[in-house]
Amino acid sequence: VERVAILDWDVHHGNGTQRIFERRADVLYFSTHLSPFYPGTGRAEEVGAGAGVGYTVNVPMPGGLGDAELEALWRRVAMPIVERFRPGLIIVSAGFDGHADDPLGGRDAFEEQLAGRSVPGGSLLTEKGYAALCGCAGELAASLGAPLMLVLEGGYALGALGRSVRACVEVLAGARPPELGACRGAERLVLERVLEVQRRFWPL
Repeated sequence: VERVAILDWDVHHGNGTQRIFERRADVLYFSTHLSPFYPGTGRAEEVGAGAGVGYTVNVPMPGGLGDAELEALWRRVAMPIVERFRPGLIIVSAGFDGHADDPLGGRDAFEEQLAGRSVPGGSLLTEKGYAALCGCAGELAASLGAPLMLVLEGGYALGALGRSVRACVEVLAGARPPELGACRGAERLVLERVLEVQRRFWPL
């Protein structure tokens, strides 16, 4: 395999993964993650270093984004870039701690922010959203003729974790991904910023 794409939907930015591959042009790292949130990295302006400039794509998301918004970001940013990159292998860093029911990155954190507490806003994803993202990855794999691998990462609400993993496995086994509702527009600001940065490297 000459080129590998890593697609990371964990609620945390994959700072370790980014650091390992940020100077390589044969590994594309794409991350959607809650921001501001631990570990505090993953700004849109972090695009790699040296020979790897342009092969790190960060989409820092504000709290309160849900299934439709995240799928829209993947389809508008991740999918055209990966298609252009043409990897021989696609790996998904499949963290499910962005589920709305997750105690670490989910709805409770978002509601605490709305109540005026200094807690980062949470993610509002559901198992349907994860299935839709898995469908996006599957579309890319089929289009490129590349193997697809999901690697389990975070997830701290066992019920939500189980439902999300099952939804993804069903899509991998051939089930049709769910159709999500319309976006509320909350993703527009981050999308505009990411496109502004990434258009230096990719025709978006």
